[in-house]
Amino acid sequence: MKNCGLKNPKIPRILLAVGIMMLAVGNLMHHSLGTDDGSLARLAGFIIGASCSITIVAAIMIIRRKLMSPEKSAQIEVDATDERNQLLNLKACSVGFFTCLGANFVLCLIMSALDQKLGAILLIGAQLVVAITVYIARRWYDHII
Repeated sequence: MKNCGLKNPKIPRILLAVGIMMLAVGNLMHHSLGTDDGSLARLAGFIIGASCSITIVAAIMIIRRKLMSPEKSAQIEVDATDERNQLLNLKACSVGFFTCLGANFVLCLIMSALDQKLGAILLIGAQLVVAITVYIARRWYDHII
Protein backbone atom coordinates (compact mmCIF):
# COMPACT_ATOMS: atom_id res chain seq x y z
CA MET A 1 0.00 0.00 0.00
CA LYS A 2 1.31 3.41 -0.86
CA ASN A 3 1.77 5.99 1.88
CA CYS A 4 0.61 8.96 -0.22
CA GLY A 5 4.17 10.25 -0.60
CA LEU A 6 4.44 11.41 3.02
CA LYS A 7 7.83 9.72 3.33
CA ASN A 8 9.14 12.19 0.76
CA PRO A 9 11.13 14.87 2.65
CA LYS A 10 9.97 17.58 0.23
CA ILE A 11 6.28 17.27 1.17
CA PRO A 12 6.49 18.97 4.61
CA ARG A 13 8.59 21.78 3.15
CA ILE A 14 6.04 22.34 0.39
CA LEU A 15 3.22 22.31 2.95
CA LEU A 16 5.13 24.82 5.07
CA ALA A 17 5.57 27.14 2.08
CA VAL A 18 1.90 26.83 1.11
CA GLY A 19 0.83 27.51 4.71
CA ILE A 20 2.99 30.62 4.96
CA MET A 21 1.72 31.94 1.61
CA MET A 22 -1.89 31.31 2.64
CA LEU A 23 -1.23 33.08 5.94
CA ALA A 24 0.11 36.10 4.08
CA VAL A 25 -2.89 36.15 1.72
CA GLY A 26 -5.34 35.77 4.61
CA ASN A 27 -3.71 38.57 6.62
CA LEU A 28 -3.64 40.83 3.58
CA MET A 29 -7.30 40.10 2.93
CA HIS A 30 -8.21 40.65 6.57
CA HIS A 31 -6.42 43.98 6.83
CA SER A 32 -7.60 45.29 3.48
CA LEU A 33 -11.26 44.40 4.03
CA GLY A 34 -11.68 45.34 7.66
CA THR A 35 -14.55 44.07 9.76
CA ASP A 36 -17.37 45.75 7.83
CA ASP A 37 -17.59 43.10 5.10
CA GLY A 38 -19.27 40.22 6.92
CA SER A 39 -18.83 37.16 4.73
CA LEU A 40 -15.51 38.25 3.22
CA ALA A 41 -14.09 38.92 6.69
CA ARG A 42 -15.18 35.42 7.73
CA LEU A 43 -13.51 34.03 4.60
CA ALA A 44 -10.29 35.81 5.53
CA GLY A 45 -10.55 34.35 9.03
CA PHE A 46 -11.07 30.89 7.57
CA ILE A 47 -8.00 31.27 5.34
CA ILE A 48 -5.91 32.43 8.30
CA GLY A 49 -7.10 29.50 10.43
CA ALA A 50 -6.50 26.92 7.71
CA SER A 51 -3.05 28.34 6.95
CA CYS A 52 -2.08 28.27 10.63
CA SER A 53 -3.13 24.61 10.81
CA ILE A 54 -1.18 23.67 7.69
CA THR A 55 1.90 25.60 8.85
CA ILE A 56 1.88 24.04 12.33
CA VAL A 57 1.44 20.49 11.00
CA ALA A 58 4.23 20.97 8.45
CA ALA A 59 6.57 22.40 11.11
CA ILE A 60 5.84 19.46 13.41
CA MET A 61 6.51 17.01 10.57
CA ILE A 62 9.84 18.67 9.80
CA ILE A 63 10.93 18.76 13.44
CA ARG A 64 9.84 15.16 14.03
CA ARG A 65 11.75 13.97 10.98
CA LYS A 66 14.89 15.78 12.17
CA LEU A 67 14.68 14.34 15.69
CA MET A 68 13.90 10.75 14.69
CA SER A 69 16.74 8.27 14.96
CA PRO A 70 17.71 6.21 11.89
CA GLU A 71 16.85 2.96 13.71
CA LYS A 72 13.35 4.13 14.53
CA SER A 73 12.91 5.38 10.97
CA ALA A 74 13.92 1.97 9.63
CA GLN A 75 11.49 0.22 12.02
CA ILE A 76 8.65 2.50 10.91
CA GLU A 77 9.45 1.68 7.27
CA VAL A 78 9.35 -2.06 8.04
CA ASP A 79 6.03 -1.67 9.87
CA ALA A 80 4.58 0.34 6.99
CA THR A 81 5.49 -2.33 4.42
CA ASP A 82 4.23 -5.27 6.52
CA GLU A 83 1.29 -6.91 4.73
CA ARG A 84 -0.72 -7.50 7.91
CA ASN A 85 -0.44 -3.85 8.90
CA GLN A 86 -1.47 -2.79 5.42
CA LEU A 87 -4.57 -5.00 5.57
CA LEU A 88 -5.49 -3.67 9.02
CA ASN A 89 -4.99 -0.11 7.79
CA LEU A 90 -7.23 -0.72 4.78
CA LYS A 91 -9.97 -2.25 6.94
CA ALA A 92 -9.76 0.60 9.47
CA CYS A 93 -9.99 3.18 6.68
CA SER A 94 -13.02 1.40 5.21
CA VAL A 95 -14.79 1.28 8.57
CA GLY A 96 -13.99 4.95 9.22
CA PHE A 97 -15.24 5.97 5.78
CA PHE A 98 -18.54 4.13 6.11
CA THR A 99 -19.01 5.45 9.66
CA CYS A 100 -18.58 9.03 8.44
CA LEU A 101 -20.89 8.36 5.51
CA GLY A 102 -23.53 6.98 7.88
CA ALA A 103 -23.16 9.96 10.23
CA ASN A 104 -23.63 12.32 7.26
CA PHE A 105 -26.72 10.40 6.23
CA VAL A 106 -28.20 10.66 9.74
CA LEU A 107 -27.37 14.38 9.81
CA CYS A 108 -29.06 14.76 6.43
CA LEU A 109 -32.21 13.08 7.79
CA ILE A 110 -32.20 15.34 10.84
CA MET A 111 -31.79 18.43 8.66
CA SER A 112 -34.66 17.27 6.43
CA ALA A 113 -36.86 16.73 9.49
CA LEU A 114 -36.04 20.26 10.69
CA ASP A 115 -36.93 21.76 7.29
CA GLN A 116 -33.34 22.67 6.45
CA LYS A 117 -33.68 21.66 2.81
CA LEU A 118 -30.61 23.48 1.49
CA GLY A 119 -28.34 21.92 4.11
CA ALA A 120 -29.76 18.47 3.41
CA ILE A 121 -29.25 18.89 -0.35
CA LEU A 122 -25.68 20.10 0.19
CA LEU A 123 -24.94 17.09 2.43
CA ILE A 124 -26.35 14.70 -0.16
CA GLY A 125 -24.22 16.39 -2.83
CA ALA A 126 -21.13 16.14 -0.61
CA GLN A 127 -21.83 12.45 -0.01
CA LEU A 128 -22.12 11.82 -3.73
CA VAL A 129 -18.86 13.67 -4.44
CA VAL A 130 -17.04 11.71 -1.73
CA ALA A 131 -18.49 8.39 -2.93
CA ILE A 132 -17.51 9.10 -6.55
CA THR A 133 -14.03 10.21 -5.47
CA VAL A 134 -13.50 7.07 -3.40
CA TYR A 135 -14.76 4.88 -6.25
CA ILE A 136 -12.43 6.52 -8.76
CA ALA A 137 -9.49 6.38 -6.34
CA ARG A 138 -10.08 2.68 -5.59
CA ARG A 139 -10.39 1.83 -9.28
CA TRP A 140 -7.20 3.75 -10.06
CA TYR A 141 -5.35 2.22 -7.09
CA ASP A 142 -6.42 -1.31 -8.02
CA HIS A 143 -5.42 -0.68 -11.64
CA ILE A 144 -1.96 0.62 -10.68
CA ILE A 145 -1.20 -2.24 -8.32
